[in-house]
Amino acid sequence: MPRLANWCGSVVRSRVLVGDLGEQIAGAYYGVALAPQFTPGYDLMDRDGRRVQVKTLRATPERPRTIIGALTYPSDVLLAIRLDFDYSPSEALEMPVEIAEIYVGKNGKVDWTRKLAADPRVTNIPASALLSGSG
Repeated sequence: MPRLANWCGSVVRSRVLVGDLGEQIAGAYYGVALAPQFTPGYDLMDRDGRRVQVKTLRATPERPRTIIGALTYPSDVLLAIRLDFDYSPSEALEMPVEIAEIYVGKNGKVDWTRKLAADPRVTNIPASALLSGSG
C-alpha cells in the first residue's frame, strides 16, 4: 500500500489545495499529465497542444463562488472548475483565453456570470464529463 505522503505528493503540488485538486481533475478530464510544477501561465497541455490554465472555485455552504481570477500568460484556454463545498466537482467552463479576456471586470479578474456561461464560444462541462475524463 502506498504511503499517504507519496499519494499526497502526487496530488498536492503547492500550498493551495483547491487549485491542486482542480488541476488533477483537469488532467484526468483531458487525459494528460500536468505541466511541471511552476510552469508560468498554464497548468497542462491538452492532446491538441493547447496550453490550459486551470482556475478552481470552491463553494461555501451558502453560495457558489463567482470570481474565477486573473488570467496568466502564455495560455490558450481557460478551464474554470467549480467544486461543491465537499470538494466534488459540480461543473466547469472551457473557453479560449481571448474570450475570457472579454469578461475581465474592473477588478482585473474574470467573473463566472450567466452571460459568460451562455456565451456560445464557451463550453459548459457537467460534473459527469469532468469525472469521466471525456475532454
